[in-house]
Amino acid sequence: MPNLRLFKATLSDVGDFCLIVESIFFERSEFSFFKFSTISSTVLPLKILSQNLIQHFLRQAVRDGFFHGDMHQGNLFVNNNGEIIPVDFGIMGRLDKNNRKY
Repeated sequence: MPNLRLFKATLSDVGDFCLIVESIFFERSEFSFFKFSTISSTVLPLKILSQNLIQHFLRQAVRDGFFHGDMHQGNLFVNNNGEIIPVDFGIMGRLDKNNRKY
């Protein structure tokens, strides 16, 4: 739960326009299972999806130093607005300021 809250808190209005974390209903959740709002998914062209995903990963790692460490096709959805919705926040990575330099 702390990973999920921190990840959601790092998203900014600038540059994170197509990456969202859906609403989480903690009061309806168990320790090992979270109830998310319903996710309706769609298909985007692979090139656009790939570009958005790589940009978001780099923003998380370089800008925030906190990133989703398990971004595979089973943990990513794309909603009808083209926004990427990651799930499963069990594996998260951290980079200190020194390691974020490029």
